[in-house]
Amino acid sequence: MDTQEIPEKGNQNRKTLLIVAAIVSGVLCCCAVGLVLYFGLLLYIAPKLTKTIAPQTPTPISLEEVNSTSPLGKFYFGLDDVNDACVVIRQTSEVSQEELLRSQYIYFSAHFDKKEEGQTVYWSVYDTKGQKIEDDSRKESVLSSAQNNCLKAVIVVNPHTQPGRYVFEVTYNKQIAYRHVFTVKYSDLSKIPRPNRKPFGAFKLGRSIHTAPCTISDQSGVYSLADGPWVYFMSPFQVGDVDKKVYWSVFDPGGKSIFGKVERTVVDNINLCFWQGFSMENEPAGKYRVVIEDDKGVVLYETTFELK
Repeated sequence: MDTQEIPEKGNQNRKTLLIVAAIVSGVLCCCAVGLVLYFGLLLYIAPKLTKTIAPQTPTPISLEEVNSTSPLGKFYFGLDDVNDACVVIRQTSEVSQEELLRSQYIYFSAHFDKKEEGQTVYWSVYDTKGQKIEDDSRKESVLSSAQNNCLKAVIVVNPHTQPGRYVFEVTYNKQIAYRHVFTVKYSDLSKIPRPNRKPFGAFKLGRSIHTAPCTISDQSGVYSLADGPWVYFMSPFQVGDVDKKVYWSVFDPGGKSIFGKVERTVVDNINLCFWQGFSMENEPAGKYRVVIEDDKGVVLYETTFELK
């Protein structure tokens, strides 16, 4: 055996080991730096991820009642419509589920100064945890002197709303103008007789509705503003149709939307009758188109009417 080969291989092995050690050290160093950077990144973004993903919880709402005296005047709240003096006829802070089923509406009203005409008020209904519960998609009203400076509007509350306390708020100029706490009381709705109706979707358009038989008058499709600005559509529904959503639109003679995909929910009522009205006041004469779609965009009903 050549003795000269042994020290040469030893040197090569040492060189190889040094190279391998250097590579391993480099890899470990990179891994260590990478881990430091990785955990640092986690520490940086974790609060942001938590903030983004965390579910939003409603803020408990104040139960302190507020009734403004200016500029909207005193508010009234209750059932059975609003009289000529701009006062709710049956003022109450307790409404049963049966009353909601039979009357469908809670009313509120207030006088306002004529100088406030054209301004908008907004309203909402909350549970005591601050969660909105109202079903009506229309939660605003423009102050108009056409009704003797009387703000008159309705709140639609589902009769199947859980019994308990709720808060009704009206805001004006971004301030609370009215806050009223009311109670929904339990009723056994299953014992209340209902009519037999066709499934939801048998829409008809006309000038005035009759909710008890769920019929509509003057389906001629030709209407004069001289007879009033309001046009209505309606459909019967069954109990199983409750909570379905529809989106309705009205297009002018030029194809422009004057009411664009307004959302409505089928709310249970004693007559199992769904209806919606819209005002054609100040609209020009011509042919208008009405389209009603479901929540998947399927057209349930489409028709036209002429305005003279």
